Amino acid sequence: MKRKSGIGKQQNQRYVRPKKTQSEKEEENKEEEEKAIELEKKSNSERIREMIDWSKMKMNVKFQVSDRGNNVIVYGTIAGLKDEDIDVNITKNGYLKVSGVKKPNDNEMNMIIRTIKQRMGNISDEDIAKIAMKYCNGRFGTFSQLYEIPEDIDIKNITVNYDEGILQVNLPRKQQTRRSMYPRFGMNDYNDGYDDPYDSFW
Repeated sequence: MKRKSGIGKQQNQRYVRPKKTQSEKEEENKEEEEKAIELEKKSNSERIREMIDWSKMKMNVKFQVSDRGNNVIVYGTIAGLKDEDIDVNITKNGYLKVSGVKKPNDNEMNMIIRTIKQRMGNISDEDIAKIAMKYCNGRFGTFSQLYEIPEDIDIKNITVNYDEGILQVNLPRKQQTRRSMYPRFGMNDYNDGYDDPYDSFW
């Protein structure tokens, strides 16, 4: 079967673009160089960030408990987190566990690297990572605390909200009980090993 010559020509048709001026070429080259520099900076900070064992760094996050009659509110300020950085669940021992990890963002990591290089000179990425662990300890790293859940809490309806740096866990009381009490809270627990994925609700 013969193909019509008109169709073949139309498929191979190309448009001729006007040649770029010298100033346009220079501007394009400048943009590419700036992108390459930014990419190099980002990859360098990302590479150093991956060298750091954040689990060995602990943050002292303070949570507060507010008894509001029908609800017990557990809340704390932890700015700079993402939802995936936060873990709120119930352990097999029946405790509410609030844990997570905070890592520096790209701007913070670049600032840390720049500060270390200014003080220490031109050193390797491995040395920068070691110094950064000491420099960042307390400001970044992991946090974990346990909360003893009162018997009258409706566990199935516990909700978690994280907005503008405020982590809030709402523990509603069962309808038949409205007594006011302040349960124990604030036990640091970094390695209890009793998490049950089935009970996780965040």
